[in-house]
Amino acid sequence: MALLTLACAPSAWGQSVGSVTYAPAALAGAHGVPTLSQWALWGLALVLGVLAVRSTGRGTARAAAAGLLACAALLGTPWGGPAAAQPALGPEVLLDQEDGGQAPIAHHPDLDAGDRFHVYEVLNDTPRPQRITAIDFTGMHEQLYQGDQGQCAVGAVLAPQARCEIAVYHAF
Repeated sequence: MALLTLACAPSAWGQSVGSVTYAPAALAGAHGVPTLSQWALWGLALVLGVLAVRSTGRGTARAAAAGLLACAALLGTPWGGPAAAQPALGPEVLLDQEDGGQAPIAHHPDLDAGDRFHVYEVLNDTPRPQRITAIDFTGMHEQLYQGDQGQCAVGAVLAPQARCEIAVYHAF
């Protein structure tokens, strides 16, 4: 009977090795980073262009116009957009409920072979910061490297689109 249980165990592990529980983070005292709006940048470029023309004289107005065009080109660049290069594989644990919830940690084949551990990537895919309130594991699974930089830990706050990692070890 024990052999039958051991033979069936890997299929049971195929479901989930644990979960990450999270809730919206109330960031009291958090302040946004001050930035200039696009209109303010246009105004700053215009003021700098006028100052450049005045300081260089009328004969070099073409150089000032070229500088103003360069400023306009920089303003047209999508600086705050998503990154052009994306990782080939998406996150394995997705925090996707804005009001919090529980995200499963799915089984990975690395947990059954070789050194029996796998590093899972966790992504906060909500528009709000999320605080990790619990990381639970099933069976013989446990988290490695707790507290290291970049590692998910209970109490950690993930900003929108921020990532952290959970290294899971399967102990027999």
